[in-house]
Amino acid sequence: MRVHIENPGESLQTPDVLTEVAITSSLTGISYTISQCVRILNPVQVSAYIRHGARLMDLVIGDENKLVFIFDKKSTAYLYELWLIHELN
Repeated sequence: MRVHIENPGESLQTPDVLTEVAITSSLTGISYTISQCVRILNPVQVSAYIRHGARLMDLVIGDENKLVFIFDKKSTAYLYELWLIHELN
């Protein structure tokens, strides 16, 4: 998995800077920042989000070679609320 960083010359010294660096998915072509997204590892939750129309922004390999699904935080907030109360079928 390759991550394209829009501004490679910017200093990445602090976590605040890291959350605002634009990342372009090599899988979907969608650009996003870390602060705009949520990362989900649970495949049941991921399938429920997609079934309800959530758009997958990226898919990356995380720790221990686990798949990490990246979604937009704002547009999936209502799905997360439904997930928490076990109403997302």
